[in-house]
Amino acid sequence: MLIQASLKVMPSGANQKEVYDKVNEVIEMIDNSNLKYQVGSSETTVEGEYKDIFNLVEAIHTKLVDDQLRQITMIIITDYNVENTHIEGKLENVNNYLNRGVSDEN
Repeated sequence: MLIQASLKVMPSGANQKEVYDKVNEVIEMIDNSNLKYQVGSSETTVEGEYKDIFNLVEAIHTKLVDDQLRQITMIIITDYNVENTHIEGKLENVNNYLNRGVSDEN
């Protein structure tokens, strides 16, 4: 089952740099997962098979807990549909609606 899920992690830290470092580690884990993803300003949308996404979420959550951080992890399944709409298609639809076109930059 192909889904899209938004993932937001909010680790606690002594300072803002520590928090950003942990968030960057999470983004690296997502990148290494080989799942399609789009980083946003406060959450990342990941696309893939249901079990692959939730295995990734478990790995991320476990890593942060193993680092002895107090944290909040929020997961929202943002899409599952029979038309198999993908991240790029959604972005293209929004950008076309806004008359901006799709940027090739990520």
